[in-house]
Amino acid sequence: MYLSVSLYTLLPQALYNLVDSIYVAQGVGTYGVGALAVFLPVEVTLYAAIGNVFGSGAAAMMARALGANDVKRAEYVLLNLLVACGAVSVIVPVVLMPWFSTFLRLFGATDAILPGAVEYGQILTVFVCSYLFGQSMPHVLRALGHERLSMRMVVASACLNMVIDPILIFGVDMGIRGV
Repeated sequence: MYLSVSLYTLLPQALYNLVDSIYVAQGVGTYGVGALAVFLPVEVTLYAAIGNVFGSGAAAMMARALGANDVKRAEYVLLNLLVACGAVSVIVPVVLMPWFSTFLRLFGATDAILPGAVEYGQILTVFVCSYLFGQSMPHVLRALGHERLSMRMVVASACLNMVIDPILIFGVDMGIRGV
């Protein structure tokens, strides 16, 4: 069951990234797609990894606590998860922002796409708290026995992003910032 739920949560995220790239290609051009591609390793390897590590660790601890009928312990673990996500949400921007251009050059940003990669990356970094929360909470929901709710949450957020992105990219004319 866990494998199939994981597949159903990864698939919408992959589809969202594909659709997002299409929107960016149409609205911003290859410059925008290059900017997204440069920042994607940071987004996936750093932000998603932190959220998934926090979420899977908290889920395991919560499941053990709930299995022992220790609701207070499970609540304590959830509180610690939220505090950890909040702390990382402050630390990551403070550490990354001064070195953003240098950091993105290590991932292959050229002079042509660096401004777009910085623009996209800075916005995602400033709002990393919501990203971490979105990555960690499906694990917690599965630990609580709400596998389908977890899957629905991921699918709904991907669908919502696919609807909102073209509005922000084309309708509000935010370009890469709208992503």
